Amino acid sequence: MSGVVDDEIHGRGRTVFASLDAAFEALNLPVANRARMREIAAPIDFDVVWAPASRSYVGVGFDDGRPAAAYFNRGFVDVYRRPNDYERTEMPNFGGGGGAGARRAPEREAAMCPSCSMQLPAAGTCDDCD
Repeated sequence: MSGVVDDEIHGRGRTVFASLDAAFEALNLPVANRARMREIAAPIDFDVVWAPASRSYVGVGFDDGRPAAAYFNRGFVDVYRRPNDYERTEMPNFGGGGGAGARRAPEREAAMCPSCSMQLPAAGTCDDCD
């Protein structure tokens, strides 16, 4: 696996695109996000647009060894600020991860019967009191 990561870091297997829009289309990034992504890209200086062999994101920057200026993913954009520091902008339809670090909805407190203080079943009526 490290060979794949090394290839991606060093740009081997990249597909270069003529424009950001061509890359968005080729990777089928959500149409609903593209206008906002273009706004984010507008002030960024870059001369190359690419996607890695995995086609998991669109990168923009320079082909001279500098860090990528930005990464455009399906639901968010990471823009370079300084070494090891990217600013993330989530798109309105971003659903987040799904892995182990995903946020869960807070659990609701169980409803209790006001008469006997037993936990109510999903139907909301006490089996003992009603």
